[in-house]
Amino acid sequence: MPSNICTIRQPLIQAIISLPLLSAIGCSLPSVGPSYETPTTQAPQSWSITANDLNTKASYDALKEWWMTLGDDKLNALITVGLANNYDLEIARSRVREARAQLGITTASLLPSLEATGEFSRSGRSANGVLPTGASGATFAGVSNLYSAGLDASWEIDIFGGLRNARAGAAAELEAADALLSDTHITLT
Repeated sequence: MPSNICTIRQPLIQAIISLPLLSAIGCSLPSVGPSYETPTTQAPQSWSITANDLNTKASYDALKEWWMTLGDDKLNALITVGLANNYDLEIARSRVREARAQLGITTASLLPSLEATGEFSRSGRSANGVLPTGASGATFAGVSNLYSAGLDASWEIDIFGGLRNARAGAAAELEAADALLSDTHITLT
């Protein structure tokens, strides 16, 4: 048993001694390449285009059909086919539909909700059926009808504005999805 302990301790002692020695050697090695220096950039004092110029619907509409000014019928046909069969454009359209549906859902959360339920059940036994335990000689051919109806109304009053903010966020998402659709269309053409 003492010989096993010595064989386990020897590699452990060697690892403990060599770890600080290796880390000291690693720290003293020179680094590869020059030290990184942050480049200096010069930003212009003012911009020639304002944000309002870029966000107008008219600028998007003008860019959507820019190739028409070239007057090439073959190019027009190719772009029409490309627009009709492009998956990225279809994904952008589906995101607009999704955002529009989400806006409808959040708008509906501001309104009262009304839920109506109704249920009808009919059950009966055959005259030739097995008699229940303890019954003697009587026939059970009765039919029973069960009706159930319910009406529930609820309305969450938006005191702190959470629902209105959710609706405003959904409206912004719709606007962003619509802008992404326009950008995808312009990029494709």
